[in-house]
Amino acid sequence: MIAAMDKKVESKKRNSLLLGSGRVELMAPASARRMEDRFDQTRRGLAAARRASRLVGAGPDCARPADSPMVEREVSGSAAAEMDADGGAAFEALIAPFTIAGFFRAQEAAARPVLMRGPAQRFAKLAPWPELNALLTTGRLEAADVRLVVNGADLAPRLYTATALGTGGRQRDDRPARVDGRKLHSLTAEGATLIIDEAERYLAAVGELAKSFETALASYSRVNLYASWRAMPGFETHWDDHDVFVVQAEGEKIWRVLGPTRVWPTREDTVLDESPPATPLWTGRVTAGDVLFIPRGWWHDARVPAEADGRGSVHLTCQVRAPSGRELLSWLGDRLQSEVLFRRPAPVWAGEQAFGEYLEQFRALVETELEGVEAGEFAADLRSRWTESAAPGIAAWAEPWRDPAWPRYRLRLPGRAHAVCAEEGGRLRLTANGWSHTLESRAAGMIRALLAKDEPSVEAIRNAGAADGAEPREIDALLKLWIARGVLRAVEPVE
Repeated sequence: MIAAMDKKVESKKRNSLLLGSGRVELMAPASARRMEDRFDQTRRGLAAARRASRLVGAGPDCARPADSPMVEREVSGSAAAEMDADGGAAFEALIAPFTIAGFFRAQEAAARPVLMRGPAQRFAKLAPWPELNALLTTGRLEAADVRLVVNGADLAPRLYTATALGTGGRQRDDRPARVDGRKLHSLTAEGATLIIDEAERYLAAVGELAKSFETALASYSRVNLYASWRAMPGFETHWDDHDVFVVQAEGEKIWRVLGPTRVWPTREDTVLDESPPATPLWTGRVTAGDVLFIPRGWWHDARVPAEADGRGSVHLTCQVRAPSGRELLSWLGDRLQSEVLFRRPAPVWAGEQAFGEYLEQFRALVETELEGVEAGEFAADLRSRWTESAAPGIAAWAEPWRDPAWPRYRLRLPGRAHAVCAEEGGRLRLTANGWSHTLESRAAGMIRALLAKDEPSVEAIRNAGAADGAEPREIDALLKLWIARGVLRAVEPVE
């Protein structure tokens, strides 16, 4: 039944067209009613906290000490146009005016945060509001990838997942894996920050952005989306165990960067300082079109400006894990597998003298191996081992070579951006996407065709192979084998 209106309010004192409201009693299971009650309590609590919030410790909107470590650059017009043209997917355009080598060379000398300012519409295609709404209304968004946070605390998922509202309710069922858009909107409007983990799985333009990171750096990149509407902090001041590129797509935020308390902390680190520095090294406004780089281990926090309270802010955090000494030692160990001394048991229990002699031999072995390593070898090997994110290859034909249109199919070599083809002893060695292939030298033409273009046609590959003396049947046999093994991806021709 509809709740009774407050009859004590006299008509002459009313200043609203609304005379009263009340919730209709739900004809739903007791569990669903309890979930609705918890949601209402949380929403009211957030509203009260928002009204009482004083943003303690937020500080001024702009504070730049004379010795501030922040490096600021303006994005050129050409780089900004390139970014907008492809939906924001080019990593090179993202870090303009820096080059890739120049950016990381500067970080190698001394890790510093960098702010690259660009035009407001630069990232407008990455996460537009209609697409975010579609994620919530179509049920594509998995509850496991959604979080709501307030002041560093995660709200319980049951507060924003679907409930069976009973007869007349709009919800179809009570599957706990489905996000309830009604609840999520209400909680975020009261101050909760929405986080979508691995947003590259849901938004095509964000997927292209992640792909551009992986292609440029041969390193996996995960992109999380953060949407906030209120001037309440989502996360507490914290540091990350990876480098972060913050891409501001919509709105604006005030960021504080406080510096590191431990240089280059890692995920495996056992010495963790949980107390941030007392004074920010930089406080500034990051607006739509800007990119903020925060090195690993630097404490930071962010909030919507007080004057922008109520206006939505969306930023993406692109995570990058650069290889460290740990990966270098692992790579060196792979190279030493052919050495008997490296494979033999270490004589730990044979006494100090025996183990001391072993250490001397081991040290000499490692030094000799390091002397033979060239500067570019480690990077080249990492790139050749990098495995590109899998793309679906569903088509009308399970064996595309049986399709009459086979010559017009396009073939893609995953990992092409970092593929290496070298001649060794009169043969070819192709390394790409975690695979290593040894081929006859007459396959050089078809390999060049696969590396020269993203998706060459079968006919173009045949012609290139024939020019170097490969037989048509040999070319087709290799293409079929590689498609079956997943080395190549076949793309159906567009009619």
